[in-house]
Amino acid sequence: MELGLKGRRVLVVGGSGLIGSAISRTMVAEGAHVIVAGRTAMTLSQLADELRDAGPGRASHVVLDTADTASVAAAMRAACEELDGLDVLINSGAPPASDVIAADDVHDDVAAVAAAFDGKAMGYLRCARAAIPYLLAERDGRIINICGQHVHLTESLVTSVRNVAVAAISKCLADELAGTGVTVNVVHPGPVDAAMTSPAPLRAMGSGAGPCIGVSTPADVAHLVAFLSSARASTISGASIDIGHAVQGVSFL
Repeated sequence: MELGLKGRRVLVVGGSGLIGSAISRTMVAEGAHVIVAGRTAMTLSQLADELRDAGPGRASHVVLDTADTASVAAAMRAACEELDGLDVLINSGAPPASDVIAADDVHDDVAAVAAAFDGKAMGYLRCARAAIPYLLAERDGRIINICGQHVHLTESLVTSVRNVAVAAISKCLADELAGTGVTVNVVHPGPVDAAMTSPAPLRAMGSGAGPCIGVSTPADVAHLVAFLSSARASTISGASIDIGHAVQGVSFL
């Protein structure tokens, strides 16, 4: 299927992460013009150099700290000046759930929840708010937020709260932008394993006694994001999409 992403102008926040780099690589392979954003200039520069060999698209980078509104605004302005506009914002810049759970301090969960909420949900919102004026100018814009299936689980208070907040922000922005041509969707990967070779295996969560959930590769997530970025997904907005078999034995109807 031809997605028509050639020439699409894409900003991937968290572009050097496991999922973000796979998304960036897929977008360049589809012919998009991609800017990867994050906090570490050297890592981003190296990735942009690699991406230039990934396909017909173009790649560069910009330094951006999602915790700093001024940094987000400056980076968004610089990226949109370089791209001469913006068609797609992909938010993937947050610590993975495994790291958050490993660092979870049950003796100070209030502070941990606040930090995780700001580090993911508020960071995504800062980037979305900075991008929306540019996306509205094109009337065919996309915001895609990478979240996670902990949105359905109570295994970790910290991870659950930050993901539920991302899902709520995504739906509120989708409703706010309804009818403008700008869509907003959220993608919930389960465990992501770059080395996976068998199709969609199930893996037990937590210690192994909890529910099972489907594993996916970074490329699997990237392919879904590429579709949602395309004109073929123009009528999909406000959607919350699981990738990897959704939590086994739980109904979301």
